[in-house]
Amino acid sequence: MVNFRVPGSIQFYLPGKTMTNEEQRYLLPTAFAKYSIQGAHIQYTEGPFGCYFQQEISDRDWTFGWINFFLTRSLQVHAAPTHPMVSLQVVLQGEIDIELGTYGPALLSAQQFNFIYTPPLPRSICSLRKGNYEIAYFSFSSSFLESFLELHPRFREIYDAQQAESGTADMLPAFSIPPMGIDILYKIRMINPEDTLGKFNIRRYIHDILALYFMALLQEKKTVSPYKEELENALHHVKEYIRKNYQSHIAIPKLSQLAGMNTTSLEKGFKQLYARTPREYLEFCRIQQAAWLLKNTQQQVKEITYAVGFTDPNYFSQVFRKHFNVTPSMYRKMEASAEKF
Repeated sequence: MVNFRVPGSIQFYLPGKTMTNEEQRYLLPTAFAKYSIQGAHIQYTEGPFGCYFQQEISDRDWTFGWINFFLTRSLQVHAAPTHPMVSLQVVLQGEIDIELGTYGPALLSAQQFNFIYTPPLPRSICSLRKGNYEIAYFSFSSSFLESFLELHPRFREIYDAQQAESGTADMLPAFSIPPMGIDILYKIRMINPEDTLGKFNIRRYIHDILALYFMALLQEKKTVSPYKEELENALHHVKEYIRKNYQSHIAIPKLSQLAGMNTTSLEKGFKQLYARTPREYLEFCRIQQAAWLLKNTQQQVKEITYAVGFTDPNYFSQVFRKHFNVTPSMYRKMEASAEKF
């Protein structure tokens, strides 16, 4: 296990074709000065899509970040942490469709807490429509997280995933953030971290935010019926089986047997819980691994086809295009030319 002594930071990447006439700066333009956070490290990016900027304040055990998007057209942006990261994220404006690594699709809704574990690879893919977005987030070192391990079993799972550098993303239940939580976020924005008690006060407010989240999590656990919990555990078992065996032939009757339910109930329940049918999730796992192999290895497309569980290279290319809007070969070229910022 690895003890991450410093919290992770989120990095953003754009496909090469998106970056035409794009400019990066480390100061905010005058037009956006009112969004400035005192003492924060700033990264500002603009291009034909509009602009976005990220501001971060870090201490030994935590990072506080704030991201604003001002988009004149739809944008797909890839995001990855600097190292395996557990973070609490709050979307304050807008809704974000995200392909969260191997976890699968998720919707980050406005005014909600989202507690997430993300490995550096595969990158998460955020799909943003034209409009404005505002996101606040916190990431934590291992030592900071240890004090919360007894609060909920699922929290220990994401902590253990970080420690083991798991390649599998995970997400705890999302809850509406109360007005008190929104107020705390904006209070943090106003603190100068260079003041004598600046970072001490930020840390105190972070504990308050975490307390609000875990109160909601514990309350939810009290209201979940034993039947619903048993059903979700069975579906989670099916999801994990698919994730670990995607390269093999997987038949739906086999999954029904694993879940202890008929095919109709399995597909309906799985889609309600994970926003995709078992077949769609299997396809997603295969395509995500294929994308990783295209980017990080020199294997031929035909070899990758079979390695991830497809039996027909032409069909593989069709499915890949459906997910990424480009062929596997073009995706490899785009990733090779993309610049990190």
